[in-house]
Amino acid sequence: MLAADPKNRDALALQQRILENQKKSASQDSLARSLAKANAEFLAGRFEGAISAANFALALDPGNAEALEHVQKSYAQISRRLLGSRSIENLPPAIKFADFRSQHEPTDG
Repeated sequence: MLAADPKNRDALALQQRILENQKKSASQDSLARSLAKANAEFLAGRFEGAISAANFALALDPGNAEALEHVQKSYAQISRRLLGSRSIENLPPAIKFADFRSQHEPTDG
């Protein structure tokens, strides 16, 4: 941390820029680590871990294309795992409830 004379505006401005750059650098490092972890988790078949790491990256950089791709690919793999490769045949039967009530319920009186 720099010690600056409160009356020296140039020194205070320099100190502020240094602090902002340090925060930005730390954020970029965290983002890069999160994306690397998401990729490693995906490649290892740990799709839930990949989603978690990618979501952390998205918290740092909303809309990050690489993180969004990891989330999309991981959810697709989880779906394949749950439904199998022939998903139509593995879907449980659907139950549809019919609603025979009329739009205008009778009123009293």
